[in-house]
Amino acid sequence: MSKWCRGSAEPDIRLSATHTLFPLTFDRILVLTNLSWARNPYGDPLKPRPNPRLFGETIFKYTQIQIGRQLSEEEVFEINHIIKVRAHRYIAAAKKEWLYPERQVSRRWDKLGDGYLLMPDPRSMNFSSDVYIGYESGRSEAFDEYGRRPWDANYSDEEHRSEEWITLQAFKAEYARVFGPKRRGSSFELGSLTEEDSDWYHASLVKSEGYYKSRLPKSVAKKRSPKKKKDKRKRRK
Repeated sequence: MSKWCRGSAEPDIRLSATHTLFPLTFDRILVLTNLSWARNPYGDPLKPRPNPRLFGETIFKYTQIQIGRQLSEEEVFEINHIIKVRAHRYIAAAKKEWLYPERQVSRRWDKLGDGYLLMPDPRSMNFSSDVYIGYESGRSEAFDEYGRRPWDANYSDEEHRSEEWITLQAFKAEYARVFGPKRRGSSFELGSLTEEDSDWYHASLVKSEGYYKSRLPKSVAKKRSPKKKKDKRKRRK
């Protein structure tokens, strides 16, 4: 286990690959993923994310939260295992057997969900950049996608943005190959949800994987290329 997860230690939220889990109800969970990791899961997971503030003014688009994903029974066990391992003192469950998710899953964190368990579906991500706000008083504000302001260093960094465009397209293609045309999570775009890609679009995504992965920045970690598996597991909400 990583040193960041031993004992009472917690992975620093400022690290690129840190996820935050918020159980909302008995069968709903909110998973927060840093934008830098969602756009580039091939990079260094321990690298600080861009503009890693703990406090500050920001703005985000509520409709970009992905919904509709159905977890398999195995994925439920895996998430419950993470929550149990991170618990400091108490855990609770509706059934006694649910208190022992480790009996059903691998104990190695890097094996959970083949690395996809907590990741959003990249095909439902918008590649947004700067946000501009105007007020009735005439005052205006601007933020880039990482919350940086015009006077901050690396504001609207076009070179970094170009690299993330390549890595995100590579991840979209990989994800399409592994999971097929049906999206695992959807977000609102122009007032509607896209739950499944057309045969043409899906085929074009899969075909583009080699192109984009051959153009990954030299700074990224070793390319991963998991084999597509037929999912025979039962689905549950």
